[in-house]
Amino acid sequence: MNAAGSALEKTYRRAQAAYPKGWRAEHGEALVGTLLDIADAEHRQKASFGELVNIISNGLGVRALALTGRIAPAARDRIAVAATVVGSSFATLMLFLGEVGPWIRPGSLIWRPTGAGVSERLVEFGPFVTLTSLVYLAWIAVFLATAARRPRLRRGLLWAVIAVSALAPLYSWLWGVMSAPVLVSAVAAACALLALAGNPNRTGHRFRFVLFGAPATAAAVLCMMVQQIPGRALFFYNARSVYPIDSQTISWGLGLGLFLVSATLAVRPHRRHWPVMAAVAASPIVAKLLLPVTITGDVYTSAAVLMVLLSPVAGVLTWRWHRKSLLTGAQPA
Repeated sequence: MNAAGSALEKTYRRAQAAYPKGWRAEHGEALVGTLLDIADAEHRQKASFGELVNIISNGLGVRALALTGRIAPAARDRIAVAATVVGSSFATLMLFLGEVGPWIRPGSLIWRPTGAGVSERLVEFGPFVTLTSLVYLAWIAVFLATAARRPRLRRGLLWAVIAVSALAPLYSWLWGVMSAPVLVSAVAAACALLALAGNPNRTGHRFRFVLFGAPATAAAVLCMMVQQIPGRALFFYNARSVYPIDSQTISWGLGLGLFLVSATLAVRPHRRHWPVMAAVAASPIVAKLLLPVTITGDVYTSAAVLMVLLSPVAGVLTWRWHRKSLLTGAQPA
């Protein structure tokens, strides 16, 4: 093999490192050989950009499937249900509060956006305030596809959410339109990734939970927060707003809550007491982030100490419940 062929083979093998070690041991030589044959037939001495992107993306996909394969299918479906409910509710909240809510708009005499990622030169995106509204609309379309039992359309829309969430900040910079803070897009994309882990339509009760749980959650949280908006309020995407309602606070709260729920569902039942303890201990943080009221330091400290003390109790109860399920022959959830 000449020097050019050797360099090309090394390039392919370096890109192949995106695959898991076990997969490379079983299929690596065949993949490299096929790629070298194609390059020789096309009289190429360098790997094309498309080839490398394809190899690396497929390798990362195989790694992701191997990781999710360690989680039981039923647990993946429950995680997908939780992510769909949180993602749909999050998008509804952001759309109503951030895009069409009673906030001071660009162009007014008192418009002074000082939030992260917002500057005076940016303008509104059509009938909406920010370009990230496309992410919210895509998430609502995900809910509708789930309700219509269209799994292929649902998966395509979830990938669209991830893509638009990643590209919105770049397009905002190129087009000069406003975009929500990166944290908002990151939470929307994370919900979409978790929703791709399973199928919420596989069983009737999980489908009904999404169908009724997402609108109910969004309506309840929206009603609580709208009551706290004092008329024409500060910009929703400004993290330094004096009001306890802003996009980044809601994003942190829902993101942390979904992470704790997903970790609890993903862990096998005999180890589930550990994430349950963490969720109970962190519950005051989630409550402080999501409740549309100002919680004083003394109240928050007392609640945090109480939950930390109660977390071992919750862990023991979870462990005993699992042991009882094993003794009675019931299958743990």
